Parts: sequence; structure tokens; C-alpha cells
Amino acid sequence: MTTIRRKRRRRHRVLPALAILIVATILYYYYLRSYGPVVTEIRKAEIKSVQEVKSIHEIKSIQEVIQEKKSIQEKKSIKGVIVKVKNYGNEFSMMVYRNNDIVSYSIVEKGGWEVSKVAEFNSYFTRYSEKHNITLSDLTFIDIGANVGWFSLNMAALGVNVLAFEPMQKNIDLIHKSLSLPDNIASGVSSRIKLHPHGLGAKNQTCIIFSDDHNEGDGHVKCVGVEKESDLKLPRNYSVRGRIPVYRLDDVVDTAGMHIVAAKMDTEGYEDNVLEGGRKVLLGLEGVQDAIITEFAPKWITEKGGDPTSAMKKIFEAGFLVKKTVGYMSENDMMDMTKFSDRSDLVLHSQSYRSRK
Repeated sequence: MTTIRRKRRRRHRVLPALAILIVATILYYYYLRSYGPVVTEIRKAEIKSVQEVKSIHEIKSIQEVIQEKKSIQEKKSIKGVIVKVKNYGNEFSMMVYRNNDIVSYSIVEKGGWEVSKVAEFNSYFTRYSEKHNITLSDLTFIDIGANVGWFSLNMAALGVNVLAFEPMQKNIDLIHKSLSLPDNIASGVSSRIKLHPHGLGAKNQTCIIFSDDHNEGDGHVKCVGVEKESDLKLPRNYSVRGRIPVYRLDDVVDTAGMHIVAAKMDTEGYEDNVLEGGRKVLLGLEGVQDAIITEFAPKWITEKGGDPTSAMKKIFEAGFLVKKTVGYMSENDMMDMTKFSDRSDLVLHSQSYRSRK
């Protein structure tokens, strides 16, 4: 009897709980039918909003990274060391490579680069100024293959105007940095230099420039036989530095009213191409008046699509002769490539200069 009563009591407890559960289930069902879609959409919107915010942050982060990389590249491109130098008693400053560049190393460690050439150029300009009674500020020097700007800055410090041509971007960056230095601006050195950030050749075209990883500023230009950078067969430890525009010198410079006393040309074998596109400026009657100092490497000239004999013929026909230790080379000697070393610096004097000596 007692057992039956206990069972009835349990049944009375379970039934109300079951009834509450059934009612709650029914109410939840109707709730979902009425409000579920709204809640779902709100939740979807919230998720989408969070994703959009995340996406915005990701985009911003990418932009910041790009800007950071660009800033680092720009800093790297002009990373160097500033040195102070004097020419003819006039001080100037310049920025050079910190390492991996022969010219820069010589300037930092020895106080200069090819100082005998600088002295020669000083002599040409001061003598011409005295002879023709023309102030130095009215004379012009042309620097083809300006590198980090050593000769350009020296001649500007002397007081003459400079047309500098340099196609390699890192060298261009260093020259720009030198021109922006306060003491160069104050002394007038910066205003006397006009930098042309491109190469020179026989025709207008786009070429590839490369250099030794251990002598980075010494650029070599290749314009023939290469369609793309991967086609270029580089010597060991050389790297491509980019593509450069190349123009004819005669199309870029108008010599009218100019007194171009001297020029320096150092283009690692591209000299014949430069001469072909710059006959008027370099070899014409209104062009260089006294002297051209140029690098001459017959093998390199041939490799760069030029002709060393043709280059000498242009030079001779324009009235320039190659200076020897004593006197000058004859026409026959100038046309004989066996008379030249593999790589040498030639001093070319014009007929008018020789007649004044």
C-alpha cells in the first residue's frame, strides 16, 4: 500500500514538469518563427561588419608595409657618407657610397679620385678664361658618365657650368643628395650643375645597365643583342641595376652661345656610340673647344656594338689628336688598335688648342 502511494506522488511531480516543458517548447517554436529570421540577419550583419573592419585593417596594414618598403628602398638608394673636399681653394661637399664602390672608397680614404685629371681640367679652364677674357662662370664642362659626381662637383667648385650625364639610379640619387647639401647650395656649386638622368648613345632607345657588386657605381650599358634582362649574360658577381633611357647628345644639348672648353667621357666601352650621337656637341666647331679626356677600351667598344677604329676616325677628322708623353699620335697610329692598351685614358687635344701651345 505504501509503495502504491509513493508511485502516485512521483507521477504527480513529473506531470507538471512535463506540461511546463511542452508549453515552453511550443512558445520557443512560435518565437523562432516570428523573430528568428530577424535575429539571424542581425547576426549576419554583425559578422559581415566584423569581417569588413578586419578587411580594412588588413588593407591598411598592406599599404603601410608598401610605404615602409618604399621608404626603406629610398633610404637605401641614397645611403652613403658625406665628405668635404677642396678644388682650387674652394670647398664643396659630396655624398658617396659607404662601401662596394672604388671611386667612393678613394674619395673617402685618399681624399680624391684621379686628381691629376682634375688638375688638367682646372688648367684647361683657367687658361681658356685668361686667353679669351671670359669669366669661368661663362664656361661649360661636359661630364659623360658622371658616376657619383666627382668631376662635376670639382668643376662646379672651380666656378664653371657643368652638364652632367648619369643613367644609373643610385648614382643619380647620390648626386641629387650632394646638390641638396646646404654648403653646396650656399656656395653656388649646386646651381652650376645641370644633371641629365639618362644615358647617351647613337640613337634614342631603352637599354640595360649593370655593374659589379663590388664596384656598384661603375655602370655598364648594353643596348644590342638583348631583348630582356634574362637574355643578358653577366660576368660573375655582376647584377642588373635596371633599364635606362638613352638619347643622342646632339638632341639634348644646344651649343649656341656656349663655351664648352672640355669634356670627360667614361662610359665603359660605350664611347663610340656616344660620339656617333654627339658629333656636333663633342666634335663640332661650336662644340668642345680644347680637350676631351676619355676612356678607351677597344674590346669593350666592340662588345657594346661600336667600332674603335671608327671612333678614332671621327676624332681625327674633327681635328683632335691623341696626346702622347711627348707630342701626338699620327693618323696611322690612331687607326692602329694595336697601338692602344686593353684599357686606357686618352687625352684628345683640338687643333685650336695645339696651335696655342
